[in-house]
Amino acid sequence: MCIRDRSWAEDNLNALMKHVADGRATVVSAPRWSPEQAIALMTVATRRNVGLKAWDSIHLVTAANWSNQLGQIVELVTCDEDFENFGAVFDFFDNQVVVFRTA
Repeated sequence: MCIRDRSWAEDNLNALMKHVADGRATVVSAPRWSPEQAIALMTVATRRNVGLKAWDSIHLVTAANWSNQLGQIVELVTCDEDFENFGAVFDFFDNQVVVFRTA
């Protein structure tokens, strides 16, 4: 890890923790069945030639579950470029999750 990467990671982690402390970001536990659903999403994504990593799948499953609990669309913030391709293939999450990509 180069110094710039370490600095970037620490700055972003500190900013995230500040958002959590201020109540601007919410930490949500993953549902107990999320690994099974994540594997299913990764399988479908692979068959459609779209990259989707395991933790990205878990985050998406968790966000969709949270959306269902709240009865409203929730925001998922990521710096992962894979979500941009994923959203084009899995539009059924559009009524549950809005993905914001950060730099």
